[in-house]
Amino acid sequence: MPMRSLMVGLLGVGALVAPVPAGAEDAPGADVVSPAGGPGGAAAEGTPALINADEISYDEAARVITATGAVELAHQGRVVYADQISYDEATDLVIARGNVRLFQGTGDVVSGDYAELTGDLKDAFIDEVRVLMSDSARLAGREAERTEGRYLRVNRGVYSPCRLCADDPDAPPLWQLRSARSVHDNQEHVIRHRDVTLEMYGVPVFYTPYFSHPDPTVDRQSGFLAPVFGSSSDLGSFLRTAYYIDITPETDATVYLTAFSGSMPLFGGQVRHRFETGALEIEGSVTQSTFIPTADPSDQGSEQVRGNLFATGRFDIDDNWRWGGDLNVLSDFNFLREYYDFDDENYLQSRGYVEGFFLRDYFRTEAFRFEPLVPNAPEAPTIFPNLEYSLVGEPAELLGGRWSLDLGARGVMREDGADSTRLTIDPGWRAEWITGFGLVATVDAHVRADVFSFRDYVAPDTPDEAPRSAMEYRVLPEAQIAVRYPWHRPGGWFDTVIEPKVALTMAPDLFDQTRFPNEDSLDIELNESRLFALNRFSGADRQEGGQRVAYGLGVSFFAPGGERLNLFGGQSYRLSDTSPFSPGSGLDSRRSDWVGSIELVPTSWMDLFYGFRLDNETLEPERHTIRSTIGVPLFRFGVDYNFIENQVDPNQTARDDREFATVAVSSQLTEDWRVWASHDHTFNPDAGPRKTSLNLTYQDECFTFEARASRDYTSIPGVSDGVSVFFRLVFKNLGEVTSPSLSPAGSG
Repeated sequence: MPMRSLMVGLLGVGALVAPVPAGAEDAPGADVVSPAGGPGGAAAEGTPALINADEISYDEAARVITATGAVELAHQGRVVYADQISYDEATDLVIARGNVRLFQGTGDVVSGDYAELTGDLKDAFIDEVRVLMSDSARLAGREAERTEGRYLRVNRGVYSPCRLCADDPDAPPLWQLRSARSVHDNQEHVIRHRDVTLEMYGVPVFYTPYFSHPDPTVDRQSGFLAPVFGSSSDLGSFLRTAYYIDITPETDATVYLTAFSGSMPLFGGQVRHRFETGALEIEGSVTQSTFIPTADPSDQGSEQVRGNLFATGRFDIDDNWRWGGDLNVLSDFNFLREYYDFDDENYLQSRGYVEGFFLRDYFRTEAFRFEPLVPNAPEAPTIFPNLEYSLVGEPAELLGGRWSLDLGARGVMREDGADSTRLTIDPGWRAEWITGFGLVATVDAHVRADVFSFRDYVAPDTPDEAPRSAMEYRVLPEAQIAVRYPWHRPGGWFDTVIEPKVALTMAPDLFDQTRFPNEDSLDIELNESRLFALNRFSGADRQEGGQRVAYGLGVSFFAPGGERLNLFGGQSYRLSDTSPFSPGSGLDSRRSDWVGSIELVPTSWMDLFYGFRLDNETLEPERHTIRSTIGVPLFRFGVDYNFIENQVDPNQTARDDREFATVAVSSQLTEDWRVWASHDHTFNPDAGPRKTSLNLTYQDECFTFEARASRDYTSIPGVSDGVSVFFRLVFKNLGEVTSPSLSPAGSG
């Protein structure tokens, strides 16, 4: 309804209540609404307006209504606050003065010293305008004009999402856009700037004649992303431009082109789609460049098409079932390292699976494929199927305990080598009792049966024999009785908990397990967490068997402030002479090595963990693990050191002594600045540095800067070692500038 008729309608009521002096005894303020059926037909023509003020007056000669004192004028979702508001019926013009604030239902607050508005409050002129957006970003200028209730044009404006300095609000923010004109379109939800300059702390650093970005209400919008630029020792200088495409609310895509001074361009892209029952993401890139497969200096490699394809999907079938997978395909092992600085793994895994959840039961079947990321990598098999079905009964359902049934199947296939299949059935029963004086007893019983079918298999202890194909089986009944007795002693300074534990494990001895393949038990790691395990092999192809006793003692001290000291030490004793474990594993003799740990947290700024394995006769160290962080946020030092004694056995992986460490330092210089550095070093075998990294980060509410320098000392054919420098810049609401090394592999 036009404001003229609203104000005329208001006049009928205003004649009865105005003037109302501020602070009147019965009416501290005036609240005026156009009545239904009143003058001007307010109710018939539309929603009435509301004026709330300390005082309202009407000049009949000039036909001007004036409201003063904390004035609020509301009409059809648009609200104006000011110290004084007047309405001229002749010109249909509303004038607001003093602490003017305009609300339009978009979440933005427009304020100024003076404003002129049309009668319906849609269009306005604001002097010394300031706009506070829904995400706390600010847009300010000399004057602004709002037209069609849609466009807000700000002349000589500045835009920034950064907070102003509390001590000096007039100081320029960390960054801002200064433009000749900025236009906010609240229907397209975009802010467009003309003749715009990017300023950092008030200093101009970049100019463009045109720039646009979404307003705070937009989650995503099609457009060019910030460019990426830098240099690489292998590819030379590079520049990447990317375009984001908002296809539907469920689908989007990104395409990009990276130009290199020393190589052909790289084309890439990503597509994402969210279904009602899941999501799918596909990304990849392609180029033509030289691939060098060997470390021979005379090998010049060959020009070929190179690239990658990654896909990830997750889908719900119903409330119990879901399926999904990850597909990762590469043209060669060097591609990710060369174009994306990806060197965290030796193999890239592809996986497909189906799984089901049924109260306490669980089902999963999956397949694996592996892609090498290093030269001359051993052939990785394809695994299909890898099936697991686990059923668990109710507590105390069977003889006071809980029954379980585990079913499994695993197939291993190779292009050159042994193929094998293993079927497993493992029924079990577990019960726990706590006596009146605190003794805790646990019984765990299983009867495991495995059937192996294999072909072209050569036992590691008889490498000269011809490959063998056969079917073998193994049945292993086993039971464990574990008893622990925790003692608790409260104290004034600290509480003490002492817990001895003993476990007796009984099973028949297993002989000559080399008659069937070993795919998942190639590495042995005896530590405090595996001392009491039923099977202390790392996988299921090898089972321990035999009779043994494991015993250990844990002592803990806890202080009220969170300080603590945890100590544990233990050993096992085998009742039979035979052992399926290799020399150097710590389990090859009747008495195992001693294992234990010490965890010390004396203050909030220090923690220390020491895990160890000591020879059972000489107490010489066979394994050390040290992890510690010391310091406060201003300076913190950390170390991670590992030493593992050699292990040689045809049934397991043969390896030399391994000794390596990582040291790191970090400093939270200020609330926004942080720096850290790390160094990886190997002492044995092949002693020498592996990687050194330095990182500097600045992050506040509107800006992120990250710079990283790293030196990789490893040598890979076709990829130069040396120093690499990468950076990342993020301007809130404007976009991100990032180097490929700081992006996920394959994301471009």
